Amino acid sequence: MKTAFPVVRILSCAALLFAAGAVTSACSPVIELPGATYCGVGGHPICVALLIEEPEKRIVETRQAIRDTLFSKDPAARRQASVLLSSLAYGADLYPFLDLIESSGLESDDRSWISAAADQIALRRAPRQLRIKLLSAAIRSGGATTPHGDPLYRPFALYLAARGGLEEFQPAIARYLAALEPERVRKRDLQKILPFFELCGGSPSFDDGPRVAFQRLMDLQEGALEERFTSDEGFRDAVLDLVRDGTAGIAGVRRESAATALIRKFVARQLAYRASQRGLFPTLSPGSTEPPGPKDWLVRMQEALPRVQWTKP
Repeated sequence: MKTAFPVVRILSCAALLFAAGAVTSACSPVIELPGATYCGVGGHPICVALLIEEPEKRIVETRQAIRDTLFSKDPAARRQASVLLSSLAYGADLYPFLDLIESSGLESDDRSWISAAADQIALRRAPRQLRIKLLSAAIRSGGATTPHGDPLYRPFALYLAARGGLEEFQPAIARYLAALEPERVRKRDLQKILPFFELCGGSPSFDDGPRVAFQRLMDLQEGALEERFTSDEGFRDAVLDLVRDGTAGIAGVRRESAATALIRKFVARQLAYRASQRGLFPTLSPGSTEPPGPKDWLVRMQEALPRVQWTKP
């Protein structure tokens, strides 16, 4: 469930601290973003706590904020906290608070919200060996359940394994995909799975995937990448997904993370390469009028990034 919030203009680097503790080293002076209400200055107590820089203090304050809101006697406060945590479960590392979130669901009016959030937290951000255990049955047999008993379908489990860098599953998944008809692969949006392994394989955590991927992309030759992006739809879609993940923040607050900085550097490098190859590439920019056909991948990548000052090639 997504809630619409007004656009907020953030003027301080301090507002761009992220749950993992990363702090921008070169903030742009202004970032315009939808949905920053909860996590901006004066936002929801859980978000305020998650945006604390110092790790130990962040965990202590966030646990207290969760207790105060998710266990509140006020039904409206509990509901707001459960919806917020359900949203944050996709983009923030809430694993240190999973015990609180799970225990709140025992007597909560919003059990389904809490259970779904707890499942997403465990499947994405549990320790590596636990994630392997949670995903194994769904990947190998196609039938499994989440820790809280909801169906865990194979396509989603394949995504979580590949995007989460669990390269232990790559041989089995490659064999499974090779046995499927190409149309079935496309219909289930599985063409990105093997490229995710190529890009994120071995990453220390789910959140490290975009950084690891763009470090690898920066090691590849510009011209070869242009051809790969043009000819390989699965690779292109996987990279664009990683751009969105690598620039995401808590409830709308974006950050200049290590991944974001690498993505901007990568785009600037590819733009410089195109400029050096006169006549081979159209001169395009976000929002420009393009020739008929699919939108240029580099423009799509620029448009997926936050509206910050660009490093010019």
